[in-house]
Amino acid sequence: MHFSRMFLVNAFTFTWLPAIICAADCGASGTVLVKYSPASGNDPSCLGLQNLQGWHRANWPDNQAQNNSVYFKNAKDPDGVVAAHVHKDAGFTRSEYHSLNKETKVDTTYYIAYRVMFQNVDQQTIVFQWKEYVETETNNIPAALYFRQDADGVDNHTINLGAPGFQSVWSKQLTMGKIYNFGIVINTSKTQGFIQLYFNGQLSTLTDPTTKTKTQKLAGEFFPGRADPKFGLYDGKNFKVCDSYIYDVVIGTKLSDIAAVVGIST
Repeated sequence: MHFSRMFLVNAFTFTWLPAIICAADCGASGTVLVKYSPASGNDPSCLGLQNLQGWHRANWPDNQAQNNSVYFKNAKDPDGVVAAHVHKDAGFTRSEYHSLNKETKVDTTYYIAYRVMFQNVDQQTIVFQWKEYVETETNNIPAALYFRQDADGVDNHTINLGAPGFQSVWSKQLTMGKIYNFGIVINTSKTQGFIQLYFNGQLSTLTDPTTKTKTQKLAGEFFPGRADPKFGLYDGKNFKVCDSYIYDVVIGTKLSDIAAVVGIST
């Protein structure tokens, strides 16, 4: 069993929520490092540490649990399917889980499956972060999935892969209320690091932000000091109401670990 709790990150105070979790209850084993499936009865704490942030970036009070303004909890989607409902009210900043805290390593390839539906998003809402915790001045977010304005300027339903940060290397306009499967592959080598993206089972073509060349394996440094994955809803240019539903998260060290969730044939 392990004891998980909230902690202090980059001067933002997050609530401290103790939870005793048996690893077997989460289904992680062997090369699978993290496994969260609400339909299998997993608690969101299987993802790791809950991070909450309040009104317009205000610190979340110590020891205060999630409430109706900000939450990440097992529920059902609008069609009655079991999922984690991730929510933050207008004006609120963060509803995330931080996985593999201080456990990620250099010279490792991480395979991340993320099955999710977005219902309401804002421009620049981040829904996945590969977040740096040491060299934050030079590369705060080596990789992220986030939303930008659509081409017609009407809404903000175009998801982007930023690598690093908000340098978009791939984008796709999504339909709100539809389930999508993402597979993110990140290698943490200092000299031969790379990122790949699977979207609905297909390996995506990425565009190098500097050279504009096309590739399915984008080279880069994605582990400046120590970077960890985070899932949920963070930020937004206009602090709008945001909602998503998460059906599965898997983090492993082999492609086969995530194949079933992402829809990859191996």
